[in-house]
Amino acid sequence: MKNVVDTSKEEGRVEGIIEVAMNLKKNNVPMDVIIQSTGLTREEIEKL
Repeated sequence: MKNVVDTSKEEGRVEGIIEVAMNLKKNNVPMDVIIQSTGLTREEIEKL
């Protein structure tokens, strides 16, 4: 069972990945590069 610290770290990591993906998308980085760099799916990135 995850404790509060582990859960907080995971949430922070995910938020960081989403922030990076948003910045890459905003700077017109190709979708394939964003997918490879973040591990997010095309659908997840398109929703940002």
